[in-house]
Amino acid sequence: MGSNVEFEWSPEQVLREAERRLRELPELAEQPISCRLEGRTLTLYGRVPTYSLKQTVRTRVKSIRGVERVDDRLDVVPYPASNHDPSRANRNRP
Repeated sequence: MGSNVEFEWSPEQVLREAERRLRELPELAEQPISCRLEGRTLTLYGRVPTYSLKQTVRTRVKSIRGVERVDDRLDVVPYPASNHDPSRANRNRP
């Protein structure tokens, strides 16, 4: 007979899965997110350039087996405009 007991991941497995899911987001290549697990609460630390990316990060990790709560400590800090931004080029002309 089958068991109704759901397989539980170890804390190390939960953290590895969170890191794997976050590495899949190319927008985080320059701003890595760190994770900490206490009990069943996964805490996220770092910076993201937009609020929508912050929401994406939360969504990616909240469904990980073993995570009951996500403590989002991410700061939204827009990336500075590039010197190669075409919209800035016209402003620098006399």
